[in-house]
Amino acid sequence: RAELETMRSRIRMIRERLAGADPRLAFIADQQGMFSMLPLSVDQVKGLREAQGIYMADSGRANLVGIADKDLDRFCDAVVGAMDG
Repeated sequence: RAELETMRSRIRMIRERLAGADPRLAFIADQQGMFSMLPLSVDQVKGLREAQGIYMADSGRANLVGIADKDLDRFCDAVVGAMDG
């Protein structure tokens, strides 16, 4: 049970950090689960992959729990940068 609560807390923290990175991502804080659909086009996802080494489905579906804590700020900055074009 403690492991489950630790994982839930970590997912909540990741969602809150990502949602706080830009108002356009605020909806992510209200979602649940390990994955989230980011508001990115196929070209923006490909740009993240090629320029930043950030991988997700072309649809923008991202595995949030796969982001290492040390990489979370870089991920948030890269997603916002991709959205800004």
